[in-house]
Amino acid sequence: MAQDDGQQGYESEEVGEPDSKKRSSVWPWVLLTIVVLIVILLLWLYWRQPQTASVTVIKKTTEIPIVVPEPRPEPIVPTATVESAETSTVPLVPDVIGRPKSSAVVVLEGAGYAVTASKAYTASKTSGFVIRQNPAGGTPLDPGGVVAIVVSAGTPVIKDVKMPAIVGLTQSSAESKVKAAGLVPYITYGSSGRPNGHVISQWPLAGELIPAGSEGFIQVQLNP
Repeated sequence: MAQDDGQQGYESEEVGEPDSKKRSSVWPWVLLTIVVLIVILLLWLYWRQPQTASVTVIKKTTEIPIVVPEPRPEPIVPTATVESAETSTVPLVPDVIGRPKSSAVVVLEGAGYAVTASKAYTASKTSGFVIRQNPAGGTPLDPGGVVAIVVSAGTPVIKDVKMPAIVGLTQSSAESKVKAAGLVPYITYGSSGRPNGHVISQWPLAGELIPAGSEGFIQVQLNP
């Protein structure tokens, strides 16, 4: 009977041995599960923290990197308005030289000026265009002032005229006849047998054709 008891006890010890092996094989998995949960908890806490970002500009150097903060915008300071006394400015006369007469008049009258126009012959400008003005363009002039313009009349038509016969006439009579012919008297003096103050010679000769506006030479007797 005693042997039987010993055998039963021995068998009971052998039966309990697998339970301890099972318990020892479970603990590593428990520990692994705990570690995984701790890691997950730490990650969850990390991502719960507020994320703040700062913008910096890093200038790379050959030695130590320097971190330079991004410059802040300058504050906007409202400028104070300074009251200034009103100053009156005189407008400038428009430059109308080279414009057609009609266009020049429109420009000047539009600027508040009165316009007077005259004509002059010229070989360098086409007829009807402004060749001179007074006051000149850019001159200060109050509105209501007068601007005089000179308009080209084109190239003058020059005709030939006859030199009148004036030898023997008095100086005054000879000058009158030369002017009436469209010529300009040019007086010189000489000595001959004619009475004092009378014409002793002329050039061109009587009846010769010369351009209008040319000089007619008149030589007058002058006694010493």
